[in-house]
Order: sequence, then C-alpha cells, then structure tokens
Amino acid sequence: MAERVVIRCPACSQKYRVSPTVVGRRARCQTCRTEFRISATQPLDDDTIVAWITEDDPSSESVMGSTGIFQQPPAATPAPSPQATRTPAPPVPTPPEAPAPEKVRVRLLRIDADGAHFEFPAAALADEDLRNAFPRKCVGCGAKTALNVHLLHWPERMSQQDAARWREHEDAVVGMLDAFEQPSTAALLRQLPASRHIGPPFNLPFPIFTCNRCHASWEVHGRVLTHGPAELCRLTIASLGVAVDFYRANGGREHPDYRRLVEERDLRRDPYHELSADTRHRLTQWFESRGGERFVRFYPDVEFCRTEVGAAGVVLTNQRLVFRKYTVYRTYPLSAPGRMEVRRAAKHAAIDVSAEGHQSATFQLRTNDADRLLADLQAVHCRWRITKL
Repeated sequence: MAERVVIRCPACSQKYRVSPTVVGRRARCQTCRTEFRISATQPLDDDTIVAWITEDDPSSESVMGSTGIFQQPPAATPAPSPQATRTPAPPVPTPPEAPAPEKVRVRLLRIDADGAHFEFPAAALADEDLRNAFPRKCVGCGAKTALNVHLLHWPERMSQQDAARWREHEDAVVGMLDAFEQPSTAALLRQLPASRHIGPPFNLPFPIFTCNRCHASWEVHGRVLTHGPAELCRLTIASLGVAVDFYRANGGREHPDYRRLVEERDLRRDPYHELSADTRHRLTQWFESRGGERFVRFYPDVEFCRTEVGAAGVVLTNQRLVFRKYTVYRTYPLSAPGRMEVRRAAKHAAIDVSAEGHQSATFQLRTNDADRLLADLQAVHCRWRITKL
C-alpha cells in the first residue's frame, strides 16, 4: 500500500490524495480550476495513509476519484554548455504557502441553557463528513463503550402520520456500534438504513450514539426551517462537550466561535454528567434534584466496592447535604443550623453530621474526598460549625 497525503485546494477545499514525492509541483483543481502549488505544509488528517485504485496518474487521485490534477511538465531543454554554467545564479527560494483553512460546514448560532445550536443548509446533508461528525461516545454522559446507534430524523419534512409515529419511537436503536464494520469511519454511514418516510437529502442516515442509560431524544434535537427558497437544518446538542467535538469535526477549530464554545464548555462543566452512567443510575434510586438546585459533587462511601459506586454515600448540592447507606436516608438543609465533626485517620475520615430537627448520621470517606467535602461546603457558604479532630 503506497503512502499518500491528503491536500486541499486553497480555493474550494476539494481534497486530493497525492504522493509525498510530488510536493512542490503545480496542480489545477478539477472542481474550481484554480492553479496552486502543492506545499509540504499542507494539513494532514485521518486520510493521510489510504488505500486507493490507480487510474492514469497515480499521484492525482482525489478523494472522490481520479481527476488528473497535475499539469504536464514543461518540455526538456538542452543542457547548457560548460561556459554557461561557470557562475550559476543562486536559486530563488519559494516561500512556503500557508495551508488552506478547512471548510466550515456548520454555523454556531448561539449557546444557551438548552445547549449549543447549530445551523447548516439542508443540501449539506449530502456531505458524509458532516453526517459522520458526531464523536463515537454517548451524547449524554460521554461513555465510550457499549454504544447504541440512533438516527436523526427531520419530522418537519415527514407526513403528519409518519412524524407522530417517529416521535413514539425516536429513541429506537438501529444496532450496537461494535457490530458494524469499521464503525469509527464514514464506512458506518453506508451500513445504516435510509429513512423510507422522507425524501432526499433528509432520508440520509445521520447517526448519533448513546449508552444504555441515556436517551438520544433528550440530548440532540433536529429541525428544518424554510427561509424563502432555502431550507435550513437546525441542530441542538445539549452536551457542550459533544458540541465541541461536533463543531471541530466540521471545520470549526479555527473559527472564533469554536473558542467561545470551548470556553462555555469549561465554564459549565456539569459534575453530575461527568459521573459514569452506572453511578448516575444508582444515584437516581435515592437522590433527585429539586427545582433550582445545583449538584455540586458525589462522595462515595468507602465500604462499597467500585462496582457499587453510587449505591451509598453523600451528595452535596448548593442547598443541602443528602446521605444514604443501606436503609438509612438523611437530608440536611445547609441553611439550617448544623454541626460536622471530622475524625481523620491514615486513609479514611469518619464524619458525623447533625442538624436541628434532623437525626444525625455517620459515614466514612476517603481522606481526599473528606477534604473536598469541606472545601465544597465552604464554597456554597455553608454556616455549619465544623470541627476537625
């Protein structure tokens, strides 16, 4: 298998696969007819080493097929006489050309409490790179194993009956990701079914991924809008971490909006969704967030093994501390008078909590978790009396 690098036309971003030996030659793009010089500074991507079929000139294969981008070399000139080569002129260095920016396929509209909102022309759904842009991880919690494949649909372009049927089954699973061949590449798209209830390009498969605990319909929403003769797709991604990956895969890395999205992701880090899906599932058996309440952290009980994390321990929000172990359940409002005693040992810390009008509780945390709990209580302005023994 010959090694090839992927270059892009600086005018229209059409990709071509070429041999590294042709760097420095001039070429003409067969899409927009722009002449350009192949530079060694061209950006490389995952297609850098590829398998392809030679047709005509093996160094002029585009991503979509043979195009013959190279110009014919100039006719050979006779060698100069020895007298003419006594004082050769110094070569004129060719300044390196800056790599062409990657084409941005989507536009970031805004970021709000619902997530990141993107927009792109409906015709762009024909682009496999766009439809292959979701990262291979759960769009809810970010898990990377045991993933289910779901397909985005566009109910505004369905009949009323089909749209109603789709809403009843919008979390239907197409299959397990690992069951497909080459699931990390665009080859996945060609193994997924097209929708029978809608016309092109909305029928083309657009996969997203979830674990067994998360719901695709809660995390990603698609709509189709009409502006005059133009049809636009709106895509809302609840997880800003997933939105960053999606935007980067669609050429947004160098755009100022990408940096803004990354900053918002870092500012809005959700410690609850950063827990594993299994841990969150166990927490839901005894903890439910109240309206206006912000989850701060979960501190696991040391007496439970890793496979049982979430079954017992302490949850801290900006309003209360919640304790659960076996059949014992306690909740302590941070606004009420309270007391906490911390007895540190080598690896663990025993913690006693009591509050006016509530039964006391005792639990054990790892020493680093106990230190985090004390720091977090201070950060949420808890006025309990805390004693370290």
